[in-house]
Amino acid sequence: TRAVCSLVNETKTPVPFTYPIAVQSPRVGGRPNVVNETKTPVPFTYLYGYYLLVTLFIVLPPVSFAAAGYQLSLRPGTAVTLLSVVVAEAAAICLAVRYFASRGLALRDTGWRQTPSVVVTVLAIGLAAAYCWFSAQLPEVRDRLGEVSWLKLWGVTAGVFGAIVEEQIFRGYLLARFDQAGLRAPTQIVCSAAIFGLMHLGWGWWGVVCTTGLGAGLAMLRVCGAQKSLWGPVICHVVINAVLEPWLLMWLLSYYARQYGHYSRNMATVIGL
Repeated sequence: TRAVCSLVNETKTPVPFTYPIAVQSPRVGGRPNVVNETKTPVPFTYLYGYYLLVTLFIVLPPVSFAAAGYQLSLRPGTAVTLLSVVVAEAAAICLAVRYFASRGLALRDTGWRQTPSVVVTVLAIGLAAAYCWFSAQLPEVRDRLGEVSWLKLWGVTAGVFGAIVEEQIFRGYLLARFDQAGLRAPTQIVCSAAIFGLMHLGWGWWGVVCTTGLGAGLAMLRVCGAQKSLWGPVICHVVINAVLEPWLLMWLLSYYARQYGHYSRNMATVIGL
């Protein structure tokens, strides 16, 4: 971690970006007044709620189709799953904005206004290329990478939206709160990566390992930059999803379909139920 941090920081280091550290103090004018404090709690309550929310929105559509007597094939099932993810992520980011704003952390304080260095940008693209290459070792993904279709367009749209939302939550708000809680950079990276991996438990333990590794790389792009810009991990995650989706999700659904026979059962398994 120290080696990467030293590589990312440029020779002429700008003034380091620091997060506003704030909590609610006694009310002023009927509203909570935000004041500085040295530490704030890590938001595991929100993260647990996020997981439950995403699970709920992903499970409801296939269960509803099954209850109505419809069995979706792989491609329509993938499209429906993407729609469920978009709705869940939209609800999650709306709740996140409200939740963290009430604790003194606004969107503008999570790295969007900071510009990533050239080194961070290059590393972000390199990490994205490496992860895409690794995922393309799956024949079901590799054979479809050149396909142009409505499903690919929908996959790119949903994937890019999901990437931005996840980066805002896991590398924006979460790392900012870790920093507020006084955690050192290596601890922030490890904790963020572990949480990100566990949120992908439905992909199986191998999927947890892969996403934990990716989460560590994305967190390093954020934490190790002098300006703590969120753009580095956003660029990386957007490129990955734009290249791989919806084929990576389709591969996962096809795997569970082979195991359990139809879309509704495999979706319940995907999210770990």
